[in-house]
Amino acid sequence: MGSIDLGSVDTAGLRQVAISILAAWLMGQAIAEVYRFVQRGRDISAAFVQALVVGGIVGSMLMLAIGNSVARGIGIVGALALIRFRTNLSSPLDMVFIFASFAGGIAAGTGNVVTGAVGTALFLAVVAGTNSLMRARGEREAELRVRMPASADAEEKLRAVLRAHATSFALLRRRDGAEGKESRTWWRVGLKDGDDGGGISRVLRVDAGALEVQVELESAAAESGAGDDD
Repeated sequence: MGSIDLGSVDTAGLRQVAISILAAWLMGQAIAEVYRFVQRGRDISAAFVQALVVGGIVGSMLMLAIGNSVARGIGIVGALALIRFRTNLSSPLDMVFIFASFAGGIAAGTGNVVTGAVGTALFLAVVAGTNSLMRARGEREAELRVRMPASADAEEKLRAVLRAHATSFALLRRRDGAEGKESRTWWRVGLKDGDDGGGISRVLRVDAGALEVQVELESAAAESGAGDDD
């Protein structure tokens, strides 16, 4: 068996690799800690927090491996295309945090450590600031799950209620019943000050004709409404 000639190892290259991966780890750790801060009070997945930390390291390793080689880049993209990533994110902000972690790692892997560090710091400052401002105003977010009878104007009635009784709302997904008699929709909504989810639930049942309403607050796993939801 042949032996590795340590004298031929590029010391400067090893130093650059170490600096890039260390910077990616530090940025990922900072992103994970701020994520814990903005999501305090909620059930947080330990695996997701760990993914935020190591995601940047993976991004840095990929960029270091690619270097200036187009062939390597094509090969890595082809390999990643074979992988199926399946995860359910509780809010759009989770996806942004994942992208931020990878962006920091990519910046470190391409040698732009300062750019990655400054960008990460600004991103975290804006996220923490807006989160604190929302909490000071008493704004709360929740996941809203609604079961409606299937009709042409059912969703429009639902949207009209949300426009009047929520500070913001976004449709996450929709699923129609097997026999086409009902539909289920999942929404991300901002609740008005003082509403713990009960108010908007009652209005949806009375004004929109909802068959079932469930509200999961960001600060608790409390639900309003009855019935199972799979």
